[in-house]
Amino acid sequence: MSTSATPAQALGEAFVAALVDGDADAVAASLAPNARLSALLPGGIREELGRTAVAGAFADWFVRYSTARELLESDVDVIAGQLSVRYRMHTSTGGRASVIEQHLYATVDDPGLGDIRLMCTGFHPR
Repeated sequence: MSTSATPAQALGEAFVAALVDGDADAVAASLAPNARLSALLPGGIREELGRTAVAGAFADWFVRYSTARELLESDVDVIAGQLSVRYRMHTSTGGRASVIEQHLYATVDDPGLGDIRLMCTGFHPR
């Protein structure tokens, strides 16, 4: 990514930072009020509608579930008008160390991420 991020890229970077920090309020703040999540997870599909529900899904994965998070790599870009975000993290919960990677594409609706389509590897032991 270039050093001059677009507003959409800055939003994506702030979203990733909020996940890594385990900051549920900042995750919610990065979402549009009418945000919608369609997530393909190892256990099936999860769909949520509305800022609170979508933020709750990410909080389940990265705030309540993980006690420690370390960002290994991430990429944020805009492709054909869609925000593309990818991140890989080491996480830890109760002494169990895992690695997870998620890829998402999202619309950017004023004032945040709108329609989010996500694919997740799940948490794998490292």
